Amino acid sequence: MQTQTTNTTVVVNNKSTATAILLAFLFGPFGLFYISVVGGIVMIVVAITMFATAGPAGSIIAWIGSIIWAASAAQNTIPAGTTTVTTVHSSAVPKI
Repeated sequence: MQTQTTNTTVVVNNKSTATAILLAFLFGPFGLFYISVVGGIVMIVVAITMFATAGPAGSIIAWIGSIIWAASAAQNTIPAGTTTVTTVHSSAVPKI
């Protein structure tokens, strides 16, 4: 008799895409911290650099980039609450 093991991964997304977009829309790069800390830091640096080089237009472009990044990251992020459930089934499997 062999033991058969089945691994099942249950993914529950705790981050709302709508909330991520709303926060990025309202707060720009700072709103990106909701979904991605690294993304928020990167976009703050990008926004400051773009403001220094292109003025307010650069900041607007960085703001829009933050919204796009937040939407993309919210849809593609596997949350920290991901759980792996292991089920062990004993069944008689003939050996060939």
